[in-house]
Amino acid sequence: MKQNNSDQNGRALEYEIVRNIISGLNAIPDKDTIADQERDHIKFDTLSDDLKSRFTKAGVAIVDWVKNRKKISKGETIKVIRLKDNAAKAGDVTDIRLEFDGDDVLNLSIKHNHSALKHQRPGALPQQLGYLKSSTESIKYREEYSKLALAFLARSKQKLPTAKLFNELKEVDGDFINIELYEPMCKLVADFLNKNGQKEFAEYFFKFLVGNINFHKIIVFGSTMEVYCYADIASPKSLKAEVHERSYVKVSFSNGWNISMRLHTASSRLAGVSLKFDTQPINISIPKSNFNL
Repeated sequence: MKQNNSDQNGRALEYEIVRNIISGLNAIPDKDTIADQERDHIKFDTLSDDLKSRFTKAGVAIVDWVKNRKKISKGETIKVIRLKDNAAKAGDVTDIRLEFDGDDVLNLSIKHNHSALKHQRPGALPQQLGYLKSSTESIKYREEYSKLALAFLARSKQKLPTAKLFNELKEVDGDFINIELYEPMCKLVADFLNKNGQKEFAEYFFKFLVGNINFHKIIVFGSTMEVYCYADIASPKSLKAEVHERSYVKVSFSNGWNISMRLHTASSRLAGVSLKFDTQPINISIPKSNFNL
């Protein structure tokens, strides 16, 4: 199986941040976090010396940032928890949680070399807005989604009968996938959002993409680190979606947030149609701090 370097590096970064939090703040890890640290120790050890150095500097910088942000009393108990991936499915984007005395909590979302909000599947759009999978809206959407996917595979077979990979289609016709797959799928998504993304559905979708609790997003880019404060963000009451450049859906929320969702294949093979969005924030105004590592 091909190693996912992005996932490996991300877990190694979380490991080193937590290691520094434990040593620098005398934080106490829970049982699951101890197991995660033992699991990911080797991921950190196999990094290049350059990445190890940068991740360690990031961990030290985060400890200093926490100390400057929180008035930690002598003898105060601090707990550190690494959350499981299934928490993100429920809308909690926290990777590392610090629990202080007095029910004070600091939630950290950790990213390495990317600022994406989400990499969601377009096929599950109704559930991302809060619809039950068994709802009429969900069933009808899935039917339309399947029709588009099957139509694309049929046209792909006509275009190049021997094709096994998406790249083979691109070599024959650079615009084929954009025209025959991405644009129709993006239109399906935009139409569903515009028809159903009002009131509580707009709020549900926003929280699905951004996160449903107050947190700080920490992004490590090369020799720099950015910390964004995702706190006290007003909930939207409506949204508007538009297709751009055939493979993008741009969504404007009534609270002033704008996001861009780029559609791409999640698998290189043409055996089926596996798609994901790369969802990025654009033109957002939230508190941000920069650090040199």
